[in-house]
Amino acid sequence: QMRGQEPTGLPGANRFDHAICYVPAIEGSDYWLDGTTDINNLSELPTKDQGAMALVTGPDGGRQMQIPEDPPEANQENNQYEITLAKDGSAKVNATFAYKGAHAPFYRRIFEAPERFRQNLEEFIKQRFPGALVDAFNVNDKDVSNLEPTVKLAITIPKLAKVDGDKLSFSPFLLPQKL
Repeated sequence: QMRGQEPTGLPGANRFDHAICYVPAIEGSDYWLDGTTDINNLSELPTKDQGAMALVTGPDGGRQMQIPEDPPEANQENNQYEITLAKDGSAKVNATFAYKGAHAPFYRRIFEAPERFRQNLEEFIKQRFPGALVDAFNVNDKDVSNLEPTVKLAITIPKLAKVDGDKLSFSPFLLPQKL
């Protein structure tokens, strides 16, 4: 049985365990607002609410509606790397990670403690690339009005590439898929 897909013919006191505000048709968009979260903005309904059945009430009575689910393209992780590779195999890496949709609230919560996040990231980078240094680290504001939580960092890696004569080679997978 899917979340919120209960038989509706039987009465039950615990059928609805959550209150979400439905705001119809503002500038062509309906909004479903969950007041129990402080890390989602107006365009981000928590994933646990998406797809559930809702009882929408109004002056003319009530009706059941299914809360819409975000389309896949609404949920994105965008990772960009700029790598300056030296002849000795060392590298300067500038990386940017931006998150939208379902991913954004998770990273907003992590960014509430940016120094702890930086420390964990630095430990990972040093394990992956011995001798590496995080030269710069910046997370944007965790404010829910910010649609894209973003991390920017600059890393110096002493031995990113393998040197073979006048050729350099390295793995394109610098960091894990998820930070």
